Amino acid sequence: MAKKKKVESCPLCGQPLDLYCTGNKRHLFVDGKNYDKLCFTCYNVPKTTRQTYDENGNVDEDIKLPYSPKYLHTAKDLFDAGMADTMVQARRSVASVRASIKATKMKRGTKLTMPKDPGIASQD
Repeated sequence: MAKKKKVESCPLCGQPLDLYCTGNKRHLFVDGKNYDKLCFTCYNVPKTTRQTYDENGNVDEDIKLPYSPKYLHTAKDLFDAGMADTMVQARRSVASVRASIKATKMKRGTKLTMPKDPGIASQD
């Protein structure tokens, strides 16, 4: 009898890790914890840039935001940018990240830095 492949799930949202990021092994995530693997959607919940537009609707400026629990994408942002396959998946990831931030009491002065390499891999 053939063995079934064990399907891993995201430690934050519980969704299958078909595509995951390993960038938070050494760098704290916005909830103040390290994760060996995060699903692609949860990894992209922190918002790192904001764009301003001119009167014609063209991008005027990209403003770099600090890697912080204060700046998070909405489910609609994630879905529209293609970081989530469905709106349900995006909502679950955003809610899970927000709940983890709320449950974790970070010490004052905790330095959060965004990983330079997301370390994207597939579960194939």
